[in-house]
Amino acid sequence: MREHKLRYALYFFKRAQETAQKRALNFSFGSRVSSEFMREWATAVYDSDALVCASYVEDMSNINQEELAEIMLVDGCFILELLIRFYLYMDRKLEGHEPDPILESAWMIADIRHDLALLENQIPLCIILDLYDAISGHQTLIDNDLPPPYCLALHFFQPVSLKGSIVTERRHDSQDYKHLLDILHKFYFLPTKTTDLSMRLNVDLIPEEQRLRAIQKNKVWGFNYSASELLESGVEFDIGSKQGQLLDITFSEGKIRIPPLIIQETTSSLLMNLIA
Repeated sequence: MREHKLRYALYFFKRAQETAQKRALNFSFGSRVSSEFMREWATAVYDSDALVCASYVEDMSNINQEELAEIMLVDGCFILELLIRFYLYMDRKLEGHEPDPILESAWMIADIRHDLALLENQIPLCIILDLYDAISGHQTLIDNDLPPPYCLALHFFQPVSLKGSIVTERRHDSQDYKHLLDILHKFYFLPTKTTDLSMRLNVDLIPEEQRLRAIQKNKVWGFNYSASELLESGVEFDIGSKQGQLLDITFSEGKIRIPPLIIQETTSSLLMNLIA
């Protein structure tokens, strides 16, 4: 992956450099990436070391400032370039470029998607946002601006709840997220009507004696009954919307409708990291 990361970082610097040229900034570039331009970005990441260190629980005193800056810069450029390229590639706007061994390999995409969702592999989103600011609004490969980073991330991860039109949603400020896994976590656990549904099931459908016994047993507020107990009470289950949130569970006309959850090889890992 080291080779892929460096290659993608170079792609990103070329993209950012081209944006700078389009904005008529005071850079004098040829076809190659300017060392002055790269030095500027390295310095920006270098100066963010205190913020980066504060984002981790682990003691990072054994990593010197230069090494930390290199990790953040290379990984940040790799992640953002990957998200952008995947978005453009899936939308058929990356045609005419040299072959890409990552985008053209389904198993590599799956592996990288899995690795980027691991809690221990997260980098502060502020690094990615700073890099994104360097190329936002560019008109190099696409007609319109790129979606914000959180939309690019959701498009890449293709959440198991199959929510539609992910990349067009701009309801949230990217500053609200801590890292990529946090984006997924907030996506899955947006406020839903589940709490209201739980209250209706508890109050309206289940006999009081059974309800009190279950609440005493669980000591938590939520779904206090198993599917078997609900079925015995006359409740039916049905498939809910494939375009809704993972927890967008509805109840009407005696039926509980639950969005389908696609189970893949990496689903267990993703759920465990979301819990963590």
